[in-house]
Amino acid sequence: MWATEAAMQTNWFIIFEARGAWYIDNEGTEFGPFPSKRQAGTEALTIARTFGDKGRRSRVYMPDDHGKHQMIWEGA
Repeated sequence: MWATEAAMQTNWFIIFEARGAWYIDNEGTEFGPFPSKRQAGTEALTIARTFGDKGRRSRVYMPDDHGKHQMIWEGA
């Protein structure tokens, strides 16, 4: 399997900060704003579990204290 095929089989939820608030991006759909990174993370997990594409695995990524995104959850 090619790397691009594997990426296409994964539904990514990316938490990011912009304009002084926190947001979640899921393939171009933005959720938020949230007042804190922690709340955005909690909401991202809920959204991924509830609305994730059932045909693909879901992954939630959150930036660490240095701004590097780390996977914090993966579901089938």
